[in-house]
Amino acid sequence: MKILAETIGSFTLQDIMYGETIPAHRPAVVPSTNFFQARMGLGQVKMLGELVESATDAEFKEFIRETITDGVPDMPLAVESFLSKFGTVVVTTKVEPEPEPEPEPESESEPSLPFDLQMPDLSGMKAIDAKEALNLFAIEHFDVELDTKKSVQALTAQVEALISKE
Repeated sequence: MKILAETIGSFTLQDIMYGETIPAHRPAVVPSTNFFQARMGLGQVKMLGELVESATDAEFKEFIRETITDGVPDMPLAVESFLSKFGTVVVTTKVEPEPEPEPEPESESEPSLPFDLQMPDLSGMKAIDAKEALNLFAIEHFDVELDTKKSVQALTAQVEALISKE
């Protein structure tokens, strides 16, 4: 029996006994060997469907080529089309596409507040003096003293509230 299968993750699996491979980037037509069955049991391989014996990986690659739009293959469509022609039992026709990476923010700027605050210049100060300068800044602008962890959390909450008002 042959199967259409894919690896769960970005890795290639090869059954060296039979010389069959499931590449990392796409499903493949492979025989249902003990090696691939064991990998399914371990959650490393997902079977997408059982196939007729005449199905080949070269034919599946052709189905992938036919779905290419703007240089990107429509893998769910290729799998569904291939299984409709060569499948005997369809396990699932859904292939989850890899999520697209989140776009990088254009600039790594600090969030802005709805009014202009002048942070004290702490460069060149000793740690104790810098702490005192920040404490005076917190008292002046937020009526909070930075003497305990709780007061620092209160200051953080006030700043976050001001930022979210924008």
